[in-house]
Formats: sequence, structure tokens, C-alpha cells
Amino acid sequence: MKKVFLTLGVVGLLFATSCKKENTEVVVEETPAVEETTEVADAAIADAQIAVDAAQAKLDEATATGDQTAIDAAQAELNAATAALENAKNAVTTLGDQVGDAVDATVNAGEEAVNSTVEAGENVVEGVENTATDAANAVEEGANNAANAVEDAVK
Repeated sequence: MKKVFLTLGVVGLLFATSCKKENTEVVVEETPAVEETTEVADAAIADAQIAVDAAQAKLDEATATGDQTAIDAAQAELNAATAALENAKNAVTTLGDQVGDAVDATVNAGEEAVNSTVEAGENVVEGVENTATDAANAVEEGANNAANAVEDAVK
């Protein structure tokens, strides 16, 4: 009889602990590589803006002197610096999109891994519950058979 109660106690404990639901939230933190890339991109844009400002200053000086050759050269330099600035901004935007896509893919893969692990754990718990229930039933049946055998022997 002690075995029956012990088995039922174990089954009860397994059942009680298997009903626990855990929150599975994936947190993504910025890595040093992302921070460094952001710093490099910001520096590239700042350098390009400095070049645009310098070219604009040269164009202003050339315009003040009225030298058409200097104005044309300064305008060409300003155009090149402006194009470089736009290219840097576009590169940063593209890089940001790529990093965002990579982060999204990583988060999705992590969520899928967590979900499959939780599902596998639930399957294991279900299997343990079934095995424990079967064992408890077998012990109960054995105890009943033993009790019947004792009753038959007493008769």
C-alpha cells in the first residue's frame, strides 16, 4: 500500500510541476560590432559634411573674387563633396537596413528555437505523465490483485 501512495504522490508532483507556463521573451542587445559600425558611419557622414562645408566656403570665396575659373573649380569640388555626402548617407541607410534584416532573422530563429524547445519539453512532460499514470495504474491493479488474493486465501 505504501508503494501505491508513493506512486500517487510522485504522479501528483509531476502533474503539479508540469503545468507551469514560462514566459519566453527574446531580448536582443546591441553588440560592440553594431556600435562600432554606427560610429564609423557617423564619422563618414561627418567627414563628408566637413568636405561639403569646406567646398562651399571655397565657392563663396571664389564668388567674392569674381574669378570664373576659381568659381567653376569650387563648384565642381562642391558637387563632388555633395555627391560623396549623399553616397555616405545612402550607404548608412543600406547598412542599417541590412543590419535590421539580420537582427530580425536572428530574433525569428531564436523564437523558433525557443518554441521548439518548449514544445519538446511539453512532449517530454506529457510522456512522463503518461508513464507515471500507467505505473500508478499498474501498481493499483497489482495492489487490488494482491488484496483479492489475500481475500481469496482468507476464505
